Amino acid sequence: MNITDFTTPEGTRDTLPDVCDRLSTLQNKLASFAAERGYGEIKTPGLEFYDLFCGKSKLFQQESLYKLTDSRGRLLVLRPDSTLPVARAVCSRLGSFKFPLKLFYRQTIYRANPKMSGRDDEIRQFGIEIIGEDRGKGDRLSLEAAFRMLDITGISDFRVEIGDNTFFLFLTNKLNLSDDDTANLAALIEQKNYKEVSDFLSPFSENQYARALVQLPRLFGGVSVFHSAKSAFVGCGLDPKLSEFSKLFAEMSKVYGDRVTADFGMTSRHGFYTGTVFRAYAAGHGKPVLSGGRYDTLYTEFGADLSAVGFALNIDAVGEILDR
Repeated sequence: MNITDFTTPEGTRDTLPDVCDRLSTLQNKLASFAAERGYGEIKTPGLEFYDLFCGKSKLFQQESLYKLTDSRGRLLVLRPDSTLPVARAVCSRLGSFKFPLKLFYRQTIYRANPKMSGRDDEIRQFGIEIIGEDRGKGDRLSLEAAFRMLDITGISDFRVEIGDNTFFLFLTNKLNLSDDDTANLAALIEQKNYKEVSDFLSPFSENQYARALVQLPRLFGGVSVFHSAKSAFVGCGLDPKLSEFSKLFAEMSKVYGDRVTADFGMTSRHGFYTGTVFRAYAAGHGKPVLSGGRYDTLYTEFGADLSAVGFALNIDAVGEILDR
C-alpha cells in the first residue's frame, strides 16, 4: 500500500462523527439566528468558471486556485470564495429579488496555499451578505450579526478589529504607486513593520500623503486613536471619512466595550473591499476566525449598481478553538 492510502492531501482533514455533530449543530443555530433576522439561505456551485475569479478584475492569484476543466475543455476552479459567486447569482436574477437583500450561506471554499504553510486548503464557512442597504445601516447590521454569531459559537474570549481601507487606498493613489508597490506596502503596514514602512516611503518623505501613510501601522487601539488619526491626516482631505469611521466605532464600542478596537492599518489587500473592514480574533488562535467588510464596487463587475457588505465565519477554526 502507498502512504497516500491512509492520508489526506496537505491542507485537508477528515472530520469524525463527534466533530461533525457539533459543527452541524452550531451551523444550524447560526442558520436559525440568520433566518429569524430576515436572511435567506443561498447555495452556489462548488465548481465555477476560472474567469469569475481571475478575469479582467483579477481579484485572485491563479496560484491560489484549484483548477480543472469541464467536458468542453473550459477552465474551472473549485470555489475559493463565496462573495463573488453570490454576486454572480444575484445579478443573474435581479428581477427575482427585492432590495435591500439579506442572504446567508454555509458552504466550503478551497484555497491552494503554499506547502508547509500550516493553512487549511479546505475551509467550511458560514457567512452573510447584505446587498443594496444604506452604507451606515449595512455596516452596523453586519457588525452586530458578527458579534451575535461569535457569541453563539460559544467562544468566550474574542475581539473584533474594525478598520477602513479607504484611508490606505486614498493615500496610495495620491502617490501613484504601481500595483506591486501598493501590494508590498499593504503587507508591511498590516504586519506593523514600522521600520520597513518608513524605509519604503523614504523617497516621498516631503509628501504629506506619504507622511500620513507612515503613521497607519501605529494607529490602532481605542477611541483615543481617532485623535491621533486626525493629526496624522491634517491637510489630506480625509476629515469626512474619518468622522464617518469614528461614528461607527463609537456606536460599536458603546455596545461591545473593549471587545472592539480600531485599526487604521487594516489595508485588506483582497481586491474588492472598498471601505469598512473587520476581523475577529479568539484568544490562543493566531489567525482570524471571522473576516469581512464593504465592497461597493464589486457588483458593477456584473452591471449592477449595488452596495454590499458581508463576512464569513471560519467554522473549522471555531471547532479547533472549542476543542481546546
